[in-house]
Amino acid sequence: MYLSAQKVRDWEGTEGVNVFVHTHRGVVCPGVDWSVPAVGYVADHCPGKVAAAVRSITAKQASVLAFLDVAVAETLSARAVASLLQSAAARWPGHGWPATWHAGPLGLRFYAVRALREDDQPESTFRELKDGLLPVLGYVVSQDRGTAPFPVRPPGPIILERHGTPVGYRFELSGDAMRLLREAGIEPTARSVSVSTENLDAFEIFTGRDIEEEVVQVLSGLRLEQVNALAGAVVVDTASGTTIWRSSSQRA
Repeated sequence: MYLSAQKVRDWEGTEGVNVFVHTHRGVVCPGVDWSVPAVGYVADHCPGKVAAAVRSITAKQASVLAFLDVAVAETLSARAVASLLQSAAARWPGHGWPATWHAGPLGLRFYAVRALREDDQPESTFRELKDGLLPVLGYVVSQDRGTAPFPVRPPGPIILERHGTPVGYRFELSGDAMRLLREAGIEPTARSVSVSTENLDAFEIFTGRDIEEEVVQVLSGLRLEQVNALAGAVVVDTASGTTIWRSSSQRA
């Protein structure tokens, strides 16, 4: 099976994500090892037969700004593919154009035009394409295979809670954040980390970065671009109930 999500723009400047599903039932691709498929070869030389197309932009002359290609064996269930796709988001290498990598039996290829890369947030484009594929896996692919559809919603952000302590703050992964990471195949090494006010001030003065940026990476075990590609992150102060920090992909 070959899936492709494309971020496109029509002549009026309207942007959206179009998704295409190709099947390889009855199609032979010589040399392709479907246990670790070479997605570039599948996409360019043996894409299979179009089984479905879900278009948000219907203009024939739309420009492709970015694409996410996925190749996977037909024998894998749509639910398993959806789960692996979330895992792939957390393992996005964040470099190389196009970027290619594997998440278990999934082969992935991601590309974005220079303007999107220079925006310093290609991970938000990746997540937009990944999230566009998830509902198609849950409904279109399931129905095509004659199995019951299942709802697949893009995950909310990774939520960290900040608790006040006598000497500073304790940052803790929320229960939902723990579940999100585990569903993506990531086992956090720590649930919480404490920082004194003195160390917090010193960190921000000498690094010029927010302490929350470091804490998110420590607790999730992911680089910040991987966090943004997966779901983004926010830090909530439990005393006031307000959001005190957002990763770049969560900012309006």
